[in-house]
Amino acid sequence: MNINCSVRNQPGADSNYPLLFSENAPASDSIKVGFGSSREGQGADIMAKKKTPPPDLTKMMDSSSESIEKKIAELDLELKKCKDQMAKMGDSHPMKGAVKQRALRILKQKKTCENQLEGLRKQLFNMERANFATQQLKDTKTTVDAMKLGVKEMKREYKKVDIGKIEDLQDEVEDMLELTGEVQETLGRAYGLPDDIDEDDLEAESDAMGDDYRPPGSPN
Repeated sequence: MNINCSVRNQPGADSNYPLLFSENAPASDSIKVGFGSSREGQGADIMAKKKTPPPDLTKMMDSSSESIEKKIAELDLELKKCKDQMAKMGDSHPMKGAVKQRALRILKQKKTCENQLEGLRKQLFNMERANFATQQLKDTKTTVDAMKLGVKEMKREYKKVDIGKIEDLQDEVEDMLELTGEVQETLGRAYGLPDDIDEDDLEAESDAMGDDYRPPGSPN
């Protein structure tokens, strides 16, 4: 079934008006071309909202504080002008009362601005404390996650270690050290000495020589 919604042949229709529907195309295709997919549009809106970064409240409050400080400085200048004017006027000057009333209004504005500035400073201080605490929590979480990952890696590597093989290796090292000692003892064995030499006889003979003993080849 075709839907003919073209404005081409309608009286008074603008020839340059874009056709939302084709005369021969199916209604579903024409609607898709004319308006697009509603789901795709909603998805694009959601993605745009997600990508929009949140406002930086700290910067906003800093900017507001600067504006209030400038306003206070301007009010101080106006108060100084009023003070100088009243100092030049006598007590009977007809304009002195008006200048004084103006100075009072300016002073009220200044007090209001100072109260606003003090409130902003307190809010900013509380926000900075909250941000600091939040950052500490994030750092703690990062540390805990790193510790968990380290323990997981240690467990995985520990599974690769065979205690039985390590003990066998230690036994082999001990056997090799004993074998090395036996080899050194064998290599240090003396050759060509009679087996029936008594050490006591040698010691007695050495004592009998006394000081008269001269090694062979020594000068007389």
